[in-house]
Amino acid sequence: MAASRLYRWFVVFVLLLASLGKGSLAEQALPAQEREQASLAVTRTVLGILSFVRWPWPSEHLTLCVVGEVQFASLLTDDLRQANGQALRVQHYASADALPPNCNALYLGKLPAATQQALFARFLGKSTLLISEADDECVLGNMFCLAVTKQQVNFNINLDSLSRSTVRVHPNVLKLARQRP
Repeated sequence: MAASRLYRWFVVFVLLLASLGKGSLAEQALPAQEREQASLAVTRTVLGILSFVRWPWPSEHLTLCVVGEVQFASLLTDDLRQANGQALRVQHYASADALPPNCNALYLGKLPAATQQALFARFLGKSTLLISEADDECVLGNMFCLAVTKQQVNFNINLDSLSRSTVRVHPNVLKLARQRP
């Protein structure tokens, strides 16, 4: 019953965001207030996505590792809880080489193409969800790709990348995204 309510909340939130403007901000510099609003929307979206992902083992908390040049991850901090109440540990890394193997999810900012490909190869087939703010079209190998605008956050899903992972995403969340084969 509670999961159904959480899902409805997530659907309403995503649909509300989808009804607002278009045009990615990933390449644009934003004034501080707009960046803060976009960061809040990204945080809500990431928490919503994580709440509807199941890992192959139970855990008290999830570890979200943030790496790369990020614009919208400033509010992703340790004091967050997912909509389902599960604690979230957020760790920021200056370099992809420093990432530990125990990340349940990666939040990727801008990274050189070679670094991205090395990360995809490193986490291929693992129980790690890959979310990017710098891959609007979702063609680089990420699973969830955020498209951030002034008033909303949309996301795309790369089903090929997702199918190669051992994490499972609730099917209704998959319906909310523009899917990439």
